[in-house]
Amino acid sequence: MTNDGFCDDHDGDDDNKQMMINSHANNSSAEVDLPLDSYQQRKQSYQRKVAKEILRRPPNPFLSPVDFVQELLRELRQPHDSQSGYLCLLESSTFEWRRILFGSIGASIDTATNAEVAAFLEGLFRKKDNQFGILVGADDDDEEGYLLEFPADFESGKEAWVECRLFSVTNGELLAVTGWCLEQRAPDGAWQLNRLDWQDFRDKYRPGLGREEWERICG
Repeated sequence: MTNDGFCDDHDGDDDNKQMMINSHANNSSAEVDLPLDSYQQRKQSYQRKVAKEILRRPPNPFLSPVDFVQELLRELRQPHDSQSGYLCLLESSTFEWRRILFGSIGASIDTATNAEVAAFLEGLFRKKDNQFGILVGADDDDEEGYLLEFPADFESGKEAWVECRLFSVTNGELLAVTGWCLEQRAPDGAWQLNRLDWQDFRDKYRPGLGREEWERICG
């Protein structure tokens, strides 16, 4: 199966990552009440940590399918900057999945930008009682986040499938089961999200939800 590239130039991924690293380097230079040597050490340690995280940001040809899912979920849960997790989701999606995400909010993939759609998605994901709010830390019942388990994954050529289960940190209950269908993009072979199946096991959401829910995200 061939991959549809997303509209943004792949070379822009590296530029965006470097801009984010530079931005955090500037932000970390705010005045603090610490001895200079101690402050410089903490600043450098923080910058190295942020740079390491950003360089692992999907899409990334060095990530395995499981790593891809872990890193994308981390970006959504703890975005470095406003909307960056949602931008990462869009940039890490195939053209077809991006088309579905754009269409879910009534946006045209031919005219709307990733930044515009990311801003809209942020508002929707953080809406009260949105079942996908758990992915961005907006679920009141799961403020402490979730634990991940990957019971199954396999690759076949340029396609991969990963099962990822989300468990409650507080009581260990199963929250949701997700199935990630991935495709490798050309020319660098980075994995991209092509479909996501979602089954919710929380009492306040009806069971057995599938990928069509993403297409009706506006409710």
